[in-house]
Amino acid sequence: MDVRDRWTISSQPQPPDLASYLYSNRIVYIAIPIVPSVMELFVAQLLYLQAEDAGKPISLYINSTGTIKDGQKLGNELEALGVYDVMRYIEAPISTLCIGKAWGEAAIILAAVDRGSRYALPSSSIMIREPVANFDGQVSDVVLAREDFGSIKAQMVNILSEHTGKPPEQIEQDIKRPKYFSPSAAVEYGIIDQMFNTDRDEGDQSMILNVKQAKLLKVLYKSPVKQEGGACGYGDFGRDINGGDVGAVSRLYRNGSGCGLCNDRGVRVVVTDYGEGDNTDFILSARGFVKLAHPNMAAHLIAYGTIDVEYRRISCQYPGNNLIFKVTENSRYPDYLALVILYQAGQRDIMAVELWQEDCKEWRGMRRAYGAVWDAVNPPNGPMNMRLQVSGDDGAQNWVQLTAVVPNDWKAGVSYDSAVQLT
Repeated sequence: MDVRDRWTISSQPQPPDLASYLYSNRIVYIAIPIVPSVMELFVAQLLYLQAEDAGKPISLYINSTGTIKDGQKLGNELEALGVYDVMRYIEAPISTLCIGKAWGEAAIILAAVDRGSRYALPSSSIMIREPVANFDGQVSDVVLAREDFGSIKAQMVNILSEHTGKPPEQIEQDIKRPKYFSPSAAVEYGIIDQMFNTDRDEGDQSMILNVKQAKLLKVLYKSPVKQEGGACGYGDFGRDINGGDVGAVSRLYRNGSGCGLCNDRGVRVVVTDYGEGDNTDFILSARGFVKLAHPNMAAHLIAYGTIDVEYRRISCQYPGNNLIFKVTENSRYPDYLALVILYQAGQRDIMAVELWQEDCKEWRGMRRAYGAVWDAVNPPNGPMNMRLQVSGDDGAQNWVQLTAVVPNDWKAGVSYDSAVQLT
């Protein structure tokens, strides 16, 4: 072959730019150790995909040794913690898949998404460990660095505890030395939810779909009479879809705190995980959608995209239950407070939450972070008085004032009773 032949070959159709192809399909791939330049690009990708469409899922594929490679420390745990914060901040649902290694900080990223959305291939290796430090300099510098790493370790322990369900004491003991997991062991520990079965048995929906689980799944359903209200956070999102006979569901169902306007009779509905078109009753998050599958069949169910199920609606009223304010695990006393509001009935919706700032004698609004979670930076000191703006059945909005709901010495993970019921 002469030079002209080689130039002729270059005119043939070229393979796609793989990075752009993955990106266009909302797939983000971490395939090298966690170093600052990689994490900056990763965060930029997440923020871009969030801005492009906050409702579409993002798939995160992981094959990384964390901040260490071949025994050499290449990055800083703070990069991974920053990525974790961004992953929890954005609204687009994220699923993670380990396709090789997820060690150290990469294992935290693997576990950091909603339960039901964390996967690994059969040959994957997952490992958790303490942060690794290389100290040098004068003694005072080393002392300060050790204190800083103690804080980083505490954050890593709390994150793993929140996402695995293991007590912090067990996590702290387990990471004293690198602890390795097979995918099945990682499922048992709570780092992932499922190992993908790579067998290509197509099967049919009756084999893939866990009908019993489908009937018990609690989601919002709006009836043909177009009742208003509910706790999904989307308001009238479903009014124009499928003639108003639609389930419009936020990605977290308000963190599970409400399921909307319901009754007890059965109905056949169409369910999807991407919500495109006008023939869909329920638009589920990826997490909710895969829970409809039998064990190890989630990947096959996702391939269908849209399925028919018989659904029984469950009442979302909470008779006799007061509103509960739970401080989320990622809150940091006293600088950052995030609250999830539990036992909110479906007939009411909380539109705003405000805290009383005693030093300046004014109400200060909290931010709706996602779902039913409201947060504030540098919250007021002292037992917190708050007020809730609540919408009623007639569309009217009223303020409900609560006294000393959250104590001065609030703690992450603790729930506080408001002594107030929304009915």
